[in-house]
Amino acid sequence: MTTTRQTVASVVAGGVGSKASASQAGGAGGRGGAIGRAMLLAALAGSVFGTQRVLAQQNMITGPVDPRVVVGNAAFARQGNNLTITTSRLAIINYSSFNVGAGEYVRFVQPDASSRVMNRITGAEPTRIEGRIDANGRVYW
Repeated sequence: MTTTRQTVASVVAGGVGSKASASQAGGAGGRGGAIGRAMLLAALAGSVFGTQRVLAQQNMITGPVDPRVVVGNAAFARQGNNLTITTSRLAIINYSSFNVGAGEYVRFVQPDASSRVMNRITGAEPTRIEGRIDANGRVYW
């Protein structure tokens, strides 16, 4: 068990694939070393991806984060799990992120059916749409 703990620490400190982590995980080599490496990688992958999934769910925010209107006009009104975005006939809005959680609702209110709004997400995190988005005009992402 000590070898596994040392290996996990070295992988975290030195990065997966570093010489220190590979040599510690492999031990003397052979079949036991390969199984140990496979178990270590599986444990690390589950830990990393499981943590990311939990953090993404905990940090999910409905609708826009840091909206910046660069063309036209837009107003944002939140009421519980509902978010209404009222825009001019043509609008471009930049956001650092834009997520819609399950049971949440985002509605774009535009002057008419030929109105357009372009939503640009500038952050590195992927957008998650698990709820509902409606519009009476055209909405682009």
